[in-house]
Amino acid sequence: MMEKKRRITRSEFPNNPKHRVIWSGKVIRITYTKDEELSGNVFSTISSKKSLRTASSRNLFKRRVYHAISKQIIYFDLKHRSKFIISILREIKKTPTFLEIKTDIDDFLRN
Repeated sequence: MMEKKRRITRSEFPNNPKHRVIWSGKVIRITYTKDEELSGNVFSTISSKKSLRTASSRNLFKRRVYHAISKQIIYFDLKHRSKFIISILREIKKTPTFLEIKTDIDDFLRN
């Protein structure tokens, strides 16, 4: 799991749509805002009840995302200094596997 100082709540994410960058993969969408004042990147996850019905599947998605990010945190720190929100795509109705999430994160880091 990712350390608490790397996680943010949804209310801490800025609401200025001009500065947001949105990237969509096969199972996740990554929205981020660059913030040069940060010492490192901070992350948040969103999983709606419309896409994942049960609380256990939403928590499983959150744990998988944080675990995949923690494996790639060095590459995030080299490339960005931002606030990230990772959400599941609405078309996905079942919890994505760890490999699907990791593949999307790898694709994001390559771009």
